[in-house]
Amino acid sequence: MKVKRSTMLVVGVMASSALAISAPAAGALSNSAPSAITASAVVSLDHVKFLQDGVNIRAEATTKSPSLGLAYKSHKANFLASVRGENVNGEFNWVKLKDTTTGVTGYVNAAYISLIP
Repeated sequence: MKVKRSTMLVVGVMASSALAISAPAAGALSNSAPSAITASAVVSLDHVKFLQDGVNIRAEATTKSPSLGLAYKSHKANFLASVRGENVNGEFNWVKLKDTTTGVTGYVNAAYISLIP
């Protein structure tokens, strides 16, 4: 019995930067373990810019969560993850980040930040 395998090409877009992941060609079938998927031209989105001063960095993705500290436009921060949280003025997306100026790690609603590639 012959087993037919299919190959998939995955392409995504992250904050206006293309993400391309390649897989083996369709004819390259074997009985061995699948080869690793390699990322080509992956753009890092690890910098966050605060859009206003006095933004609360919270312990969880909700305004009911305690504030761990405040962020300001002059602060630098690293993007860690994106999560769905409490709706704040129509925005459900929250970003887990680390404010590298203060060392505080927590969540900020996406309405108060922008990602910088």
